[in-house]
This record gives sequence, C-alpha cells and structure tokens, in this order.
Amino acid sequence: MMNCIIYEKNKDEITYFIKDCQQDGRNFIGSIKLYGVKEYLFDIKWTTDIVKPIFDKEGKQIGWNKKVSEVSGATYYKGSPVSNADEVDTITKKLIRERYSAEDELKIIRRMMGGISEEEWKEYCDYVESLVKEGKTFKVKLL
Repeated sequence: MMNCIIYEKNKDEITYFIKDCQQDGRNFIGSIKLYGVKEYLFDIKWTTDIVKPIFDKEGKQIGWNKKVSEVSGATYYKGSPVSNADEVDTITKKLIRERYSAEDELKIIRRMMGGISEEEWKEYCDYVESLVKEGKTFKVKLL
C-alpha cells in the first residue's frame, strides 16, 4: 500500500507522513487520520518511501528525516498511485465497474446468448480486453 506526504504548497518541509494511506476525498486514513485537508493550502505526494520523525531531547517531534524533494514519487496508473500488481488489478476492475455494473454485464451476456445483441457483447469484450492488456503491460514495467 502507498504512503503519502502532505506538505504546505511551495515548501520543501513535510507536514504529515501517513503510512499505508488511503484517500477518500479530502480525508486521509492510515497510520494517522487527517480529515478535511485543504487542497489550496497543501500538496500531496504519494510514495513507497518511509519517512521517519526526528525528535528533540524532550521527545517532541521537530521534523522528518527527509525533505519533500528527497522522497521518490509514486508510480501512477490511470491517475492513481500504485505500488504493486494487485493495485493495478483493483484499478482495472474499478474502471470496468464504472462503465458496466454487474447487472449490466449479466444483461449483456443474456442478450448475447439469446442472439439479440452480439454487437453489444463485442463492444463489452473489446473494452474489458483493452483494459486488461493495458494493465498487464503496465505491470511488466512496474515489476
């Protein structure tokens, strides 16, 4: 799973580091939870890197062991950060579901089997096969 760094716009200092982060709108959930992150104040960088906190003598966190510019950026597939082949598969399935619900798929299959809509079946298959092929090609580069 990806990690994310949240930092003030036009600054190189990390404000938040979230391990195993998942984004839901402006909310970021992982090793810590941040709600309502303002995109006009902060930028986000996805990464597989681990950033460690730096503490002062009293044990108070005073920063991070890396700057934003020192953290490698994530690899993106179809606009989403990915760190492994399973995440590519998840995005591929999501894209198929966005266009064809499970009910739509069953309807297309029933219509094709009844000889009503072979063209619709071909369109569906072409779409799914193209996404799967793109995903496989991308995974080869990723690994």
